[in-house]
Amino acid sequence: MGDKQDELGWKQALKKRLNTNYRVVVMNDDTYEEVQTYHSNFFKIGSIFTLSILSIALLTGVLLLLTPIRHLIFRGEKENIALERKVEDLENELQAQQLWTENIRKVLVGDVDTVGTGHNEVLEPDSTKVLAERSEIDEKFRQSLEVEQQENINTASINLPRAELPLGQRFFSPPVSGDISKKYNSSEKHFGVDIIAPKNTAIKSALDGYVISADWNLETGNTIAIQHRDNVITFYKHNSALLKKAGDMVKAGEAIAIIGNTGDHSTGPHLHFELWHKGIPVDPMDFINFN
Repeated sequence: MGDKQDELGWKQALKKRLNTNYRVVVMNDDTYEEVQTYHSNFFKIGSIFTLSILSIALLTGVLLLLTPIRHLIFRGEKENIALERKVEDLENELQAQQLWTENIRKVLVGDVDTVGTGHNEVLEPDSTKVLAERSEIDEKFRQSLEVEQQENINTASINLPRAELPLGQRFFSPPVSGDISKKYNSSEKHFGVDIIAPKNTAIKSALDGYVISADWNLETGNTIAIQHRDNVITFYKHNSALLKKAGDMVKAGEAIAIIGNTGDHSTGPHLHFELWHKGIPVDPMDFINFN
């Protein structure tokens, strides 16, 4: 009985407290003049607060239902998975591109180690000899480059030979005719030949292919690189001007640059020409007559 009376008294006290009116007076601090007076109680304040919460919730619901915001919040699981895969693919593509760029840069400046490897071994199609142990980064680069090359070749209008041929059975168009001022010497990291030719002589592509790099760098000046079928790449360095840009398809004998004397490694007007097969530089004089 006592507990019920206590509970009843507590409820009455709470009800009385909620319905008790309070007055808030705003006064001028200097003159003590009443500027504004507010009358309220806890019940009214609670009602106003509850209505405000309900209004905000209703407005939020309307925004979610009638605006595109709902697509950002209630995105489906399939869309999230597709978006994650797309981001992952972009990251992989960026990493592969960075590896490709770094390896091309090393080739352009001759930052490779071929001491103890002979180009004769590279030219044997059935050879099982290991020229050099590939690192994991090199292997990823080769795979990404081969995929990119195949995609570009499949979509290109130029008709490249389909059968893989050894270098010795290919017909190379000389990029320029002239005297050889410096021969191929892998021990000195001179991975090509230097050909002297008159000023403004046009440099020509040695085979059909597509341009994978056409830019200037400090060591080799204006340099252009062309990818051909069956892992053959040719480099043309120290040009005064480039006539093609990356992504262009070129035919054998087509002009791609003008002979020059650009780059810190150049000591006079000439073409430095390199021939690479399956990632290994070979002596261009074994396959091309520059006279």
